Amino acid sequence: MANASGMSAGTKSKDKLIGRVITEAMPNSATPQATTETLRSQRGLSGLRTVLKFQRVGDQR
Repeated sequence: MANASGMSAGTKSKDKLIGRVITEAMPNSATPQATTETLRSQRGLSGLRTVLKFQRVGDQR
């Protein structure tokens, strides 16, 4: 995130493993489109409903 905004994270790794910025990890350096969605059922006789909050990244849900 810091790299994408041109800022420095300012922290050093505490372990031997280090990561990559997402554009390096994705094919062709393309960041996939991500969305957040909410589905709500109709209220039942008791007045309760089911609410499902989920995220989509590309074609995956």
